[in-house]
Amino acid sequence: MKILSLLISVFFISFGHAQIDTTVYKVDITWESSQSVKGNIRTIQWNSKTLNEQRKISIYEPVNFHKDSLYDVVITTDNQCASLANLLEDEMILNRIKPLIIVGVHNRESQAIDTIFHKYEIDFRMKEMLGDIWLSKNSELKNDSTILSLTNNRHENFKKWISIEIVNFLESHYSLNTKENWTIGGFSNGGSFVTSLIESYPNSFRNVICMSPGEVSTSLSSDKNIFFICAGNEELSFHSTSLHLARTLEKKGIQFEHRTYSCGHSYNMWLSYYLYCLRKIYKVSNKT
Repeated sequence: MKILSLLISVFFISFGHAQIDTTVYKVDITWESSQSVKGNIRTIQWNSKTLNEQRKISIYEPVNFHKDSLYDVVITTDNQCASLANLLEDEMILNRIKPLIIVGVHNRESQAIDTIFHKYEIDFRMKEMLGDIWLSKNSELKNDSTILSLTNNRHENFKKWISIEIVNFLESHYSLNTKENWTIGGFSNGGSFVTSLIESYPNSFRNVICMSPGEVSTSLSSDKNIFFICAGNEELSFHSTSLHLARTLEKKGIQFEHRTYSCGHSYNMWLSYYLYCLRKIYKVSNKT
């Protein structure tokens, strides 16, 4: 009976390689965030051929980085490079997880051309992440040819910018392992975006960390990807969408995990889940 009780207390539903964990987790805020990392973080800017504008990425190089060593790559939307470096650096130093190259993709910053519509509210981040929405409250801009030239295909081009242009940059400047264990992650709109990116470029990353997505792609088809999904039980629509994604993946035989946290639309939850996932994905095999 004790064994049976223990099994029941696990509280998860398993579907082969799929798992909806019905435990409601508390957000872990016990980690220590240092003021600076011992590794190197550098920010690089170039004129993107895909987006036809200046864009930035930040790159964390781990402690004892060597140009000839092979590294796995974690890429995050909303430039979470420094935050993840703070979370993970001690784990790398203590040999609990493998040393990683961490890349933060910056959101679009003001460009010279923006002066022509400075009086309007323009949300390029929303357009890049979700695509199928108008990026401004000012509907009259829909007939402006200059605005349209900036916004047309921006979602598709943002996916291409990350999956091809940034990836090519990394592969030309670093010694990297194959993409079979690379990770892409995002939260909120970024969580929605990473499902769309993987739909279009399933071979660019194996691991997909999708947190609090507002909407998700349902045309995912590659069984080579592994999805890590989470949402808070107090952010009802996001949680419902996250479960819809999990059940869609289960029906298609695509590997996934899903966790629920006791919170709302919480940055601390997202950092907690990043830490949980990346510890699991990149755990050094000789450690328990």
